[in-house]
Amino acid sequence: MLGLEEVLTPYELISECRDAGMKKVVKRVDMCTDSNPRSVLITGENGTGKELVARSLHERGGRKEKTLVTLDCANLDEANLRSELFGHEKGSFTGAFDRKIGLLEKADGGTAFLDEIGEIPPDLQPRLLRVLQDGTFRRYGGNMELRTDFHLIAATNRDLPEMVRTGRFREDLFYRIRLIDIRVPPLRERAEDILRLANHFLDRFSKNRKSFSAGAETALKAHSWPGNVRELRSTIERAVLLSNGNDAVSADDLEIGFLGSPSPSSDKAAVPAPPSLTGPSDPELLDLMRRAIVRIKSIHKDGQPSDLAEYAEKALIEAALDYYGGNKLKVAGILGIGRQTLYNKMARYSISG
Repeated sequence: MLGLEEVLTPYELISECRDAGMKKVVKRVDMCTDSNPRSVLITGENGTGKELVARSLHERGGRKEKTLVTLDCANLDEANLRSELFGHEKGSFTGAFDRKIGLLEKADGGTAFLDEIGEIPPDLQPRLLRVLQDGTFRRYGGNMELRTDFHLIAATNRDLPEMVRTGRFREDLFYRIRLIDIRVPPLRERAEDILRLANHFLDRFSKNRKSFSAGAETALKAHSWPGNVRELRSTIERAVLLSNGNDAVSADDLEIGFLGSPSPSSDKAAVPAPPSLTGPSDPELLDLMRRAIVRIKSIHKDGQPSDLAEYAEKALIEAALDYYGGNKLKVAGILGIGRQTLYNKMARYSISG
């Protein structure tokens, strides 16, 4: 059975949402269709659908007939990210056996979508700013000045204004990429969409069009969904497998929650559980802890993190890994950092995960 992704465009998918916050997202996308801005910044937690919004912007923009190139900036170290963005010349470094055309050059005439732009290292930020300002760049190892003309769509789960204040992200680059901004709300703020999305995923993954029991619907609405739409999709796909041919998916089939997180044990007991007082119960608490660490770092001399900040950061990562059962993708999303950044911090603090 075909799911909605196979029959609807990205714009049609977000337009199906009923929540007021998502209606604002659609309104912004429509506004961009008319104004055709050169840069748009999409913000929101991991798993909220930022890439879906980016593809909607491209497919409805003035360059929809041209190329859309995408790059996740969080999964590459600085050298590889530079090569992916700007390309390189043959022999420019060990292993550069051929010339490589960068993604920004490939995007000429079209759109470049840079996901997790907050992960771009400080040394690469001036290079990106230059190509955004005047359209010129050089491949790594090359002397020829090249030109490219593209519209930028950037996305991040980071607090870029805070990164600007602490010197980790260039202020001029921030204002350059944030010509228009679109905030995608987390699923916990989109109560009207939870059951609609759950039924959409149920229709996609079930061949016999199952339904949800009353207890399952209660459990779906009670959960805070820290992993957002991505977590909901995974939950429904697993529940279909666990339902063993039953006509309806029960609360037990959903298995909502992680290690140490209460979940409904039956349809009769499917009521919202009180928040835990012994550990992180939602991403807001972890985010407050992360922000506290950022503030500790920002007030230390010369911008160097203090021992207290490093100790707190290590403890926070260890606690999150333990709480989420070693799920590094989940931990990175909850802490508001890229996966590669998480791996780097784990190596720095000798955290095994």
